[in-house]
Amino acid sequence: MMNRGNLQFLMMREKEKNAQAVIIGKDNIYLIGADRENGTFKWFNGKPFNPSCPVCTLLTSNGSCLGIKSSSRHPTMFQWENVECSAINSFLCEREVISVDVSTSSMTTSPPTTPPPTTPISLPPLLCPIGYNWKAFKDTNYCFWETTYESERLNWYQARQFCQAYGGDLATYRDSQEEDIGLGGAKGHYKGLWFGLRRGDDDIFRWVDGTELNYTNWDYDEPNLRSKSKYCASHASGNAKWELDYCGVRRWFICKAPKVRNPTLPDTSFPKTQCNFSSSPFYRHRWYLYKNHCYLIHDEPKYSWDLALNFCRDNEAHLVSIHSFNETDFILFASNIVSSSDYWTGLASKGLGSSFTWSDGTPLDFWYWFNDSGPNQTESMNTCVSFDPLRGFWKTAHCNKLQGVICKRGINATYDFPTQEPVVVLPGNCERGWYPQGNKCYKVFGKKWTQRLSWTSAQKACENESATLASIHNDDQQNFLTDLMLEIDDDAWIGLENLHRGSLFQWVDNSALDYANWDVNEPSLANDDEDGELFYTSSYERTCVEISYGKENMGKWNDVSCYQSNAYICQKFKDPNITTPSEDPFSCVNITGWSRLGTSCFNIFEGNYSKLSWTEAQGRCRAYGVDLVSFKNSATAVFLSKRITAKGEFFWTGIRETEESKFGTVDGKRLKISNWLPEQPKLVSSFMDNCVAMNAQGRWVVRSCREKLSFVCEWNLDSENDIAVDESHLCPKSYGWQDIGGDMCVKTSFIRKTWNDAMYDCFQHGGSLVTFHSAKDLHNFVNYVNTNYRYTSVHIGLGRRKDGSYMWADYSPVDFTAWDPDDPPSTAKDCVELDMKTEKWKKVHCDDIRRNYFCSASKNRNAEADALAFNSTKGENIVGKKLAAGGIVGIVICLLVVSAIIGVTVYYLCPRERHGNLLVPESQL
Repeated sequence: MMNRGNLQFLMMREKEKNAQAVIIGKDNIYLIGADRENGTFKWFNGKPFNPSCPVCTLLTSNGSCLGIKSSSRHPTMFQWENVECSAINSFLCEREVISVDVSTSSMTTSPPTTPPPTTPISLPPLLCPIGYNWKAFKDTNYCFWETTYESERLNWYQARQFCQAYGGDLATYRDSQEEDIGLGGAKGHYKGLWFGLRRGDDDIFRWVDGTELNYTNWDYDEPNLRSKSKYCASHASGNAKWELDYCGVRRWFICKAPKVRNPTLPDTSFPKTQCNFSSSPFYRHRWYLYKNHCYLIHDEPKYSWDLALNFCRDNEAHLVSIHSFNETDFILFASNIVSSSDYWTGLASKGLGSSFTWSDGTPLDFWYWFNDSGPNQTESMNTCVSFDPLRGFWKTAHCNKLQGVICKRGINATYDFPTQEPVVVLPGNCERGWYPQGNKCYKVFGKKWTQRLSWTSAQKACENESATLASIHNDDQQNFLTDLMLEIDDDAWIGLENLHRGSLFQWVDNSALDYANWDVNEPSLANDDEDGELFYTSSYERTCVEISYGKENMGKWNDVSCYQSNAYICQKFKDPNITTPSEDPFSCVNITGWSRLGTSCFNIFEGNYSKLSWTEAQGRCRAYGVDLVSFKNSATAVFLSKRITAKGEFFWTGIRETEESKFGTVDGKRLKISNWLPEQPKLVSSFMDNCVAMNAQGRWVVRSCREKLSFVCEWNLDSENDIAVDESHLCPKSYGWQDIGGDMCVKTSFIRKTWNDAMYDCFQHGGSLVTFHSAKDLHNFVNYVNTNYRYTSVHIGLGRRKDGSYMWADYSPVDFTAWDPDDPPSTAKDCVELDMKTEKWKKVHCDDIRRNYFCSASKNRNAEADALAFNSTKGENIVGKKLAAGGIVGIVICLLVVSAIIGVTVYYLCPRERHGNLLVPESQL
């Protein structure tokens, strides 16, 4: 051979390391001195082949020669390759060290009489990589670099790329001695340090270099496998023991690299890509690109959440919404790690009883709350969410706190994000028992509790029907499924489950998550069991999503344990081969023209010829043997609004003033829900002349009972089972609760607090700020306080919602009000206090005023109210007396009077008999 050498024989581990040092970081295959004979490799020099390549016996390709392959992407590793001997490849040579003559004498033709001196020639020495504070590990070919203050702080993945650029990787340790060398003087560094250990999806830990994990140094209570987001190992701050953390956190780190010959200094920069658009000239060069969006990280000046929202809008952007861990990693990389505050995101819950939503309208499909614990489970007027620039998690904060801002906009410089494409209507119908909505058919299963299944079993049951669990992509689908689930009177599974241990949600049919309808403080790890206690799902247990059934949260989404047994809703596409029209799930079987929702049927009387006073409208309904609509749940309003054609009209409901400033239903029951317009209820006439009408969207307003309006009748198909009365009449057993008579239990606090802080304290004790549902309740409470305390005013549990209306913090309906008539209207004051002298309510700022307060809990929130239409004991007709005093001639004694000329005018006050499912047909009126 020209160089008098041989293809290299890698017969010892030390030779392999020398070869690795020569070829490291190069993309190539290098031939070595071995070939295959009778199916087994051998060295050209005849030396034993093992143990240098124990895996070579497993190489199965047809090539007869052996090579080693290196890569610039994985510079710390090489692999054995089976190659064709005739293929053109690079090669590695080796030769014995030789001596050459270096004679200082002049050239002569006679041979020297004595041997000349010799100088050995060898390869350059193995050295640590160039630059910084690399430290050689004694008796090995490896070096360590602890990068504190000598590099940029990087996330775990970037740190690994950084180390690989030097031909190494994040540090791995065989024992405590090697760990001490790696840490060097940084042991206990206050920021912690990344190293090369990672948790897999199977919860098994692996070194990045593939070596076996035989040594660990975990901190107390580590590794925390309960965490849904912590997968990378770091040296803990303070004691340098090992702990798990979120891989996107920016830290310093420890590199480990083999010594190399002729080391060079690599490029380890991680540049940010600027967005290229011409608008927003002042901040134009501070927008950075990630996928299809541009981001602006703004530190100073700092803003409240509302001002931050306006700042982004002024820059033709939204406050940032975050939808993945990858996006979180980018924002961590782009943000200022030494920022003096957190950054506002677009996630907020604005108004009492509101759920968290992104301000840009995108769905909440991903979350990363501090310590994986979810948002604070409290009732607060407004809650906004900030981004931690050190660890990337989310934290709830007061919306008036001054913080940095992160804005987000489309790469095409448009303000609005893309909207959904219109859905093309497909031909076909549904098979019997399935109901159509859009291009799909739906069916509810689990009407009997014995038929209810876990989420996984429910999905399998749907697959047996050639279907999947339902996915929801717009309000129409959501409202349709909410109406359907009233058939089962319970929660129902839909096809949404979480991924990555609860942080990311996905539809089981693989459709896009482009719509969300989460309940308050959802999604969350916290769930309520049947006894109302709070528990947390295991980190190993994924959660799945149900549609909630309840008068306060009807149709809202809640994530719970997938093992819970629920009813479920299946979906499939329409069948183009079915020509028979699909069934209407909301038709009322016994009478045409009425629509059914759950256990009630409704008829909407609208138009000029159907306008009557409240009493006349109730009489018209009584002619059918039914009453004006009384709203058993929140779904009723949505259901009716979709069927009303006269969108500008108001419609009488079965709700009216029954006591002074108190509202109840025509059939003698308390309100189960309330759905008032802003600034309602507001009395407009004298006592007992205040009736409730709804607009075409189902929102309520007080009108004079004498007005002529359209109306809605409701036939209750299950009236016998309509009331569930709590007979316990007991106050909570925990310390401090007092029974003050009537329906109220109260617990006092002697520390003045803001409304939000007071609400939080009551929430912690199992109650809410005090609520009132009648003048009697209010007067009783005022007497109790004035007798035992000297308070001039106290917080009460009434607060403004996002839509401007008011609600009680315990979700009970607003059926009574006592506003101070001299209190001026205000859209800025969202909370309410009670003046103990006047017994009137006033609007206040939620955080500016500290007041004493009382927590309350109802002994019997669901009890039936006194009958307002008829007192069966005294035989008195309450409203009849008022009408007689007004000069109306005639006495109605449980008779149905029908006038063929002017229509039906029947007083609603006759006692109703229980007719079951009997309804008078239209033809007999």
